[in-house]
Amino acid sequence: MRKKKFLNEKSLINGWIHSESSASAEIMSASKFNSITIDLQHGEISLRQCKHLLQIISKYKIFKIVRVPSNEIGIINKVLEDGPSYEVLKE
Repeated sequence: MRKKKFLNEKSLINGWIHSESSASAEIMSASKFNSITIDLQHGEISLRQCKHLLQIISKYKIFKIVRVPSNEIGIINKVLEDGPSYEVLKE
């Protein structure tokens, strides 16, 4: 989902993923969420699994958000390479 369309939605419903369960990501993505946040800060999700979850969510027209565990540039760059914020920047 593009940023402009996302911001023009009348109501936004965000789902929150705390576990590495790909089944949960698939079920949530198929539901009526406008966006899904993958929580690397408080969840038990590795960077490798985060990439897998982003790939699952990418099959749907959902705005992807990743909450990083810290303000460390290395972690942020790895997450950015996997795709969520690239869509945030596209108009």
